Amino acid sequence: EVVFSLPGVGKLMYDAVLMTDYPMLLGIVIMTSAVTLILVTVVEVLAAVVDPRVRLT
Repeated sequence: EVVFSLPGVGKLMYDAVLMTDYPMLLGIVIMTSAVTLILVTVVEVLAAVVDPRVRLT
């Protein structure tokens, strides 16, 4: 965000902290957690597909 001067989630979160916008902070945390959970699940499944030694648990 800083290098390319493009506003993003980091700036949005920073502004929400400064303005004590708790609903916005909660939304950012929930969305970030959901995206992380989805990506971790996709990577685990792909690892099991690519490498047959890896089992899904």
